[in-house]
Amino acid sequence: MSRRTTLLVLALAALPRLIVFPFAENVAGDAVVRSWLAHAWLEQPHLIGASSQGCLQYGPLHLVLVALVEWLTGSEHLAGRLLSLLVGTLSAWPLFALARRLFSDRAAWWSVVVFSLWPLHIQASTTAASEALSGLFVLVAVAAVARALDTGEREVLFAGALSLTVGAAVRYDVWLWVPLLALVVWWRGRSFGRAFVFGAIAASFPVAWLLAHLVDTGDLLFPIRVIDDYHREWFRSEAALWGDREYRLIVLGFWPLTAAVTFTPIVTIIGGVALVRARSGSARWLMLLVLVPTALLSLRGAVLESFVPLSRFTMKELSLFVVFIGAGLAGLESRSRWAAWAGVPMLLTWVPLVEVAARTPWRWANSFRAVSALSLNGDDLRVVAKELRTRAAAADIVAVDVDPRGFDDIQLAFESGLPFRQVARRRAPSFEAFAAPGARWLVLFDGGVMTTAFDGGGWREVVRSGPITLLERAR
Repeated sequence: MSRRTTLLVLALAALPRLIVFPFAENVAGDAVVRSWLAHAWLEQPHLIGASSQGCLQYGPLHLVLVALVEWLTGSEHLAGRLLSLLVGTLSAWPLFALARRLFSDRAAWWSVVVFSLWPLHIQASTTAASEALSGLFVLVAVAAVARALDTGEREVLFAGALSLTVGAAVRYDVWLWVPLLALVVWWRGRSFGRAFVFGAIAASFPVAWLLAHLVDTGDLLFPIRVIDDYHREWFRSEAALWGDREYRLIVLGFWPLTAAVTFTPIVTIIGGVALVRARSGSARWLMLLVLVPTALLSLRGAVLESFVPLSRFTMKELSLFVVFIGAGLAGLESRSRWAAWAGVPMLLTWVPLVEVAARTPWRWANSFRAVSALSLNGDDLRVVAKELRTRAAAADIVAVDVDPRGFDDIQLAFESGLPFRQVARRRAPSFEAFAAPGARWLVLFDGGVMTTAFDGGGWREVVRSGPITLLERAR
């Protein structure tokens, strides 16, 4: 790939992300907790050998990289988002290489255009979640495998395996791709030796991580069991909300539904047709990489009740599906240029339509917020957070109640813009020792666990926004 092509590919991906970045906020998910854990690690750097050593249920590499960006920039609030912006933009490069190798130059350019305007990935690239980072490593691994299968370059193949195990150190859902890609190497390359070495390299982190937990907890599968137990409980609560049968159907159709909502239904159909046609071509193995994880995770949720899908969990499979969309649009362009180019204004108008659906108060608004390009917290939370950013002094301590309806207390504590050590969260075990010396600001939630008599001081109300009240200690 020439330097000019590389720069143009990266510029196409960067432009919409840079437009959104100044306005985006960390919403729901684990982005805020990951940022705090990264900050804590930076204060006491150490080798994370198991979940109990500073990363909780998360993959350790993301936290370390966020901490490195914080060290370079000096911003604990922007570090995670800056990392995502960088890796989200870079992801267009292996995507282009993969699409060009398996299909054509036109398919590669179409893939980059679709990828650049994909609202779900724009959101991942502008928040501190880990999906953009793990997605980059997966795309690099798959692109490397595609090249190695074509050229026979062992060093490229094993570099792809290394990228895959690094991705596995970011997110556990990448682990499923280790045996899948090893089987692809054996099936397409017809070399058991290469497939074995590829699998051994790709599995190096998962194996080391499990053995470390065997030593640390006595349970080899401890990190997997923790997540599995969490998802089982979560599945029961979602099934109770939606209805058991209805929720199982939602889980079964979640991946194609997410594709239709984030790529537009028509563009998704174009990609689906190209995906089906690939079953008899050289890209058949890539088709299986899209379909097999989708089927396994869908059945794990709908049948075993041990997995709750979220839109961000679909991003690895849908990132590869983008290649088939690109191939479909390139094929359509060869027959009707105007029909193919109609997809661009369709995508451009779809993004604001999704944003409108996400901001409008209706039944499905939350579902659209999860896939919109611009992630914003609720208006009530943003009002209080703005007051804190405006009024709180550099040394002020803020005590934050527990949100009984969700995790807005975590979001608000982060969006206050105050340093981590100045925000005392009632949810945290260290709350009493941290807040007792005298918080100046108090954030209460209706139905929470704290009262205005906190710490025995007098308080005056500064602002009330929905269920959230901000109080200041009377001087």
